[in-house]
Amino acid sequence: MAESLGYILRSSINVKESLIPLENEMKIVESYQTIQSYRFEERLDFHMDISEDLYTCHVPKFMLQPLVDNSIRYGLQKMIGTCTILVSVHQDGDHLIFTVEDNGVGIENELLQKIVSWDYESQGNGIGLKNIQHRIQTLFGQEFGISIDSEVGKGTTVRIRLPVIRGDHNVQSAIGR
Repeated sequence: MAESLGYILRSSINVKESLIPLENEMKIVESYQTIQSYRFEERLDFHMDISEDLYTCHVPKFMLQPLVDNSIRYGLQKMIGTCTILVSVHQDGDHLIFTVEDNGVGIENELLQKIVSWDYESQGNGIGLKNIQHRIQTLFGQEFGISIDSEVGKGTTVRIRLPVIRGDHNVQSAIGR
């Protein structure tokens, strides 16, 4: 657990790069999941489905960990029983599709409508959906970003669509498309 916390802290301190390899982003998520597994034990059922050939793609740093945090904070902590969280990444043509889904309590429709229209105040004190959306759209344009589906009592699914960026030489040319 201490190693996981150390990795997250080192990653958050190193802010010079806005994009990092997906492999590094997934290590942040895995470290966070390790810490939360100690906290919630058998109540957290965490899975990842990511092809290793996507690990060289570059993504915004700390893009997925806040989504996993939201699944734990607003899904797991507010339910009785085990919360299953699945993080998956797949390539669809020139795009990467990231999905974080949980079987938590879901989001009331009124709040969901405010969230998807970006007309809400964050309930937490972390990075947050608005911040992630802003960073993605600043880097890649308005056609990229977050979408959210949720049903009360059944869970929430958050998707992020990004361009595929492989290798260091493509990182700078992809920013600000």
